[in-house]
Amino acid sequence: MSSYILGILFSFLFVKLNKKLFIHKIQFLFYKLFNKKEIYELILILYILIISTIISIICIKINNFNYQSNITLIKNFNFYNFFTMFILLNFSSTEKLTLKSNDENCHKFISLISRSLVLGFIAPLLYIGVFNNFIALVICFLLSLNIKKTTYIKYLYNFLCTLPTVITSIFLIFILVITKKINQLNFKNMFFKNFLIDPLINVEIIMITLQGTFLIIDYKEVSPCKLVKYGTNKSIKKSDLYWLLTKSYIVCILSFIFFLIIK
Repeated sequence: MSSYILGILFSFLFVKLNKKLFIHKIQFLFYKLFNKKEIYELILILYILIISTIISIICIKINNFNYQSNITLIKNFNFYNFFTMFILLNFSSTEKLTLKSNDENCHKFISLISRSLVLGFIAPLLYIGVFNNFIALVICFLLSLNIKKTTYIKYLYNFLCTLPTVITSIFLIFILVITKKINQLNFKNMFFKNFLIDPLINVEIIMITLQGTFLIIDYKEVSPCKLVKYGTNKSIKKSDLYWLLTKSYIVCILSFIFFLIIK
């Protein structure tokens, strides 16, 4: 467990390091090389499996070497657990990007914070806790892909993203109850449909309810011209971002406690 905790601490220390850059670079290369969508998706999944396997084999080899060491501190340290947690957690680096984007629109702010919270923190903790390091690597690498809404991987993405989104939503709704804003939450009968379109939309709606600002969602999958506005007319300020990030850190703490329980 100490190796997992150390992995989390190092992840927050190295906030400027884009740990999944190689995933995105190779994905862009595959997209250029393979024009057929089916082949591109298959190659992409194989690539994720190969990368996860290589990382796992290297970490297991290092662990075996550590166990043979005469130094107790190194012998009891699980490098596989440390590296898995370190490479998958990406909340802090996305947070820095969010704070720098103070000239962009409200939706981008909320989207960045929601995505970093769910995919950069909650999902890694959940899948490491429920399964093992290898499966967590595969799933979280898939979730980190830049996926178009028309691809078959998008359906797999939505499925894998659903449970982390539900857990995040529960924690955020708990904060809504404490701040006495639960009555302002309105999904406009799109709560379950959002899980099929993009599960992160529900987290974004709860976020804007917490902040008391607005959000406009373009539901192209439902109707070509369906725009739905959530929240109030209040515009978002940079100070509001710090307020939302504070609430996000509370969710991180709660999710970490949940991780300790299930692990």
